Amino acid sequence: MGIEKMSHNILLVDNELKIVKHIIDNTDWIISVLITEKKDEYLQNNRIRQIYTFNDFRGNTDLSMFEYADLEKLWKAQLKVENCYNRFSTDYQMGKWFYYKGYALIKQIFETNQFDFIIIKGLNHGYPWDRLLSEYATQKKIHSYNIETMLNNTRIVYDNLEEKILEVNRKKAYLKDTVFYKEELHPKNKFGNSIWEKIYNITYHRFGALGLDIIKCIRYKDVGTDVWNVNTLERIIYFNEIKKVKKYYEKICRPLNIQEKYIYFSLHLEPEAVVAGRCEMDSQIVAIQMISNHLPKGWKLIIKEHPLQFKVNTYLYYSFLLGTYRFKSKLFYKTISEMNNVMFLDMNTDVKKVIKNAQAIATMNGTVLAESILLGKPILIFGVNRTIYKYCNGVYIIDSDKECKDAITKILDGKKSEYNNYAEVCKKYLIDFSKEELGFKKAIDIIQEKVEKQEIV
Repeated sequence: MGIEKMSHNILLVDNELKIVKHIIDNTDWIISVLITEKKDEYLQNNRIRQIYTFNDFRGNTDLSMFEYADLEKLWKAQLKVENCYNRFSTDYQMGKWFYYKGYALIKQIFETNQFDFIIIKGLNHGYPWDRLLSEYATQKKIHSYNIETMLNNTRIVYDNLEEKILEVNRKKAYLKDTVFYKEELHPKNKFGNSIWEKIYNITYHRFGALGLDIIKCIRYKDVGTDVWNVNTLERIIYFNEIKKVKKYYEKICRPLNIQEKYIYFSLHLEPEAVVAGRCEMDSQIVAIQMISNHLPKGWKLIIKEHPLQFKVNTYLYYSFLLGTYRFKSKLFYKTISEMNNVMFLDMNTDVKKVIKNAQAIATMNGTVLAESILLGKPILIFGVNRTIYKYCNGVYIIDSDKECKDAITKILDGKKSEYNNYAEVCKKYLIDFSKEELGFKKAIDIIQEKVEKQEIV
């Protein structure tokens, strides 16, 4: 006698509605709650019982479910959410308000629904509808799965309750598709062909997203206040602060000397989910100080800023990178530059050349690790929680100062790293997203298979 398959009640976070159609067409799951950016398209679908938008979280004032007893259990999520708010606004109290009203709505959703599991499209950036949601689900012993970016054209499925990446087991690794990719920062025709749209295009390509904001303020006679209550004047102030930081960084940079023995530390873009969402220890200064403390005289720790760190005036990053001067201030760079044996590289330095001539590579996590593995360089990873690299033979996983010291000692002794299982790890855990629709289908199929196995057990 076969086991009767049961329908499941799920909570789905799908900001761009990339997954919902596949779930409706190919499963019998009931989407008890859908959280998305815009809800109009699925308002009348009987398989979706409730829809919340991100604005419902930002605008929530119903605190009827608020209980102090929950706050201690969720303090890690609170830190992440308040930190995330700082990407958009400098207002300390509004950051706390953003978390608390988000918590109140999350609790209301859980108290009025029963979920078998949760699916979140994307990383846990630090919003109430991803980071807080997944931690609240974990407290309730409910599986939540992130379908999150790992390398270019690939994603993983991460089970937050079990703290592990689900197996994919594809046939090919496609390693060459994971390295040295570029993002299109300036689309040729983003807006359209009407008179104002042409003006927007010309303005954007000459003055960037900030210039576009100013033109819109003139056209609509409005200060351009966004959903985070930040207006165009404030954004101009933010942008000027970033220019000051960039100027300071350029002042302290030095040219690369390939004759020196050095460890290369690849700085991550901040604010960004790769650090804020994936790393429990999310301070790059701490990682840099650890390495600096254990480098001998004559060795250098060479640091290069992420190429997108100051690209704030682009349509891709304008909405959240205007807060970068608070995440990386002049004091941030000054503090690092005063550490022993540490120097900054010009951002235009060829990263391939830097990696090729380094004795080792260090970073929190990210694509530079794939590049370094393919070149056979020893790598130190300080934020390995949600990455495939923790499964690779030969990687130095740093969870303490002692582990950092031991890894550097081995590197100084000339120990080589052989990543003999890297291709197998990629095949085991990475989903091919070169065709996005097929990628999401595969991710949902993997979650469905996991759920069915749990039922049998």
